[in-house]
Amino acid sequence: MANNSDHAKHAFFYLIAFFALGFVATAIGQVIFQLINHTFVETTSSYPGDYIQSILRFAISALIISAPIYYLATRKINSDLAKGQLDPDSAIRKWLTYIAIFIAVAVAIGDLITTLNSFLSGEITLKFSLKAATIFAIVGSFGVYYFFDLKRKNFTRDLTIRTFGIGFLVVVFACLAVAFSLLDSPARARALREDADRIGELQQISWAVTELYNLNSALPQNLDALTADGKLNEDVLLDPVSGQKYEFTIIDSSNYKLCANFELATPEGGDYSYLDPAWQHAAGQACFAVSLSGNQKDYPNVNVKPIR
Repeated sequence: MANNSDHAKHAFFYLIAFFALGFVATAIGQVIFQLINHTFVETTSSYPGDYIQSILRFAISALIISAPIYYLATRKINSDLAKGQLDPDSAIRKWLTYIAIFIAVAVAIGDLITTLNSFLSGEITLKFSLKAATIFAIVGSFGVYYFFDLKRKNFTRDLTIRTFGIGFLVVVFACLAVAFSLLDSPARARALREDADRIGELQQISWAVTELYNLNSALPQNLDALTADGKLNEDVLLDPVSGQKYEFTIIDSSNYKLCANFELATPEGGDYSYLDPAWQHAAGQACFAVSLSGNQKDYPNVNVKPIR
């Protein structure tokens, strides 16, 4: 008969397995959803329908860390069942399993509500159907496994359990292969992040110039004027990689341009759908014409236009 120490040990392994399972199931769903979003591109911007690489990165991380933990914890549980070290009729085993199934169903309901909301907001019907099928397949697969696990009597060399284990590994490796095939390389991701930093700094410079223009009815003669007045930190004026100062050129009394060198062209949609189109750029040197207009007493209108 199992003692309290055995109960605590098995509760620990069940909790670890179910906790890891939550990340695994979520990650599998995220990979499939992003594959669907990548394959069937929306004609309008819609966050749930956009292909977003940051979601894929999380999914890959979750699978690499959580899948082995879930697999090993589950193997330990099945091994203890086969050796008779874990009572299959244990109340702890049944309670924790049903709680895990309840949580899975609750998450699935939430995902289905979100997916249906996206469909009612105009998402492509095929995408909605595939995403709904994905949710049912993931929850259904794990649900069938755990209901079978609770009812089974044979705990040694069970073919169904072995089949589920092999299927689980196949799905995990397939999801990782798909995710890596869709994901940018770390070098490209870093270059895009550096370009995003450059745009952020150019926007800060533009806001500071606008503020000075509003106060003085004139453009600053150079970027150093922005740090002299304490508007900006000097680091904002410098390219984060090369350390070179951004190019600032006055065109006339209310127009100027800002230039910077970018590693890559601005990608479309997905992680960059938030970016103002006026600040999109090609690879290499890109300039932005900024036009200020309006009465000094009123905050001036600012128009930004990318130029070669």
